[in-house]
Amino acid sequence: MTDEQFNAAMIRLRDKDKQALKEIYEAYLSFIFHVVLDIVKNRETAEDIASEFFIKLWERAGQYKEGSGHRGYLATIARKI
Repeated sequence: MTDEQFNAAMIRLRDKDKQALKEIYEAYLSFIFHVVLDIVKNRETAEDIASEFFIKLWERAGQYKEGSGHRGYLATIARKI
């Protein structure tokens, strides 16, 4: 997903578009899982936290600022959960 595609999806996500969340989930589940797994070193815990991540993303969609580099933004949220 490009920055432009991600930005468009986040705009839709702010409007509570579940399809936008699904698109981000499908594009970034593996990335988020590996970021978290690197921290917790436990596969099951990483799976749980990755699921929580997408709930947090849904809740915080209105806080996203375009141009901040979306992969870094996602990794930062994942590390804080």
